[in-house]
Amino acid sequence: MTKSNPFAVSDGIHDLEQQAMAFAGQTVQLSSDDTAELYQSLHELRIKARCLETELSRETWNRNAFEEQSARLRAVLEDPSSNVINVPDWAARKAGMKPAGTGGAA
Repeated sequence: MTKSNPFAVSDGIHDLEQQAMAFAGQTVQLSSDDTAELYQSLHELRIKARCLETELSRETWNRNAFEEQSARLRAVLEDPSSNVINVPDWAARKAGMKPAGTGGAA
């Protein structure tokens, strides 16, 4: 999946703003073609905005899930009554060394 241009929405809005400023102080009547073009520009901006929202949502959900999973794993590993052990710690103990992070050689 390709990443959206994070500036596509603000650039598109800026372009519409510049086009509108060309008519500042004037009464403007849009033709049906102009209306269709304006609608198409707004439609494209909405699609780009939705892509950015989706990317942000996915990244937020993934980060939150990773943090929750990491916290659960740390809690299990730190629980002295747990039968779950970190493999490097197990290998160190089996070799008669202190586990990593306890001051001994790992």
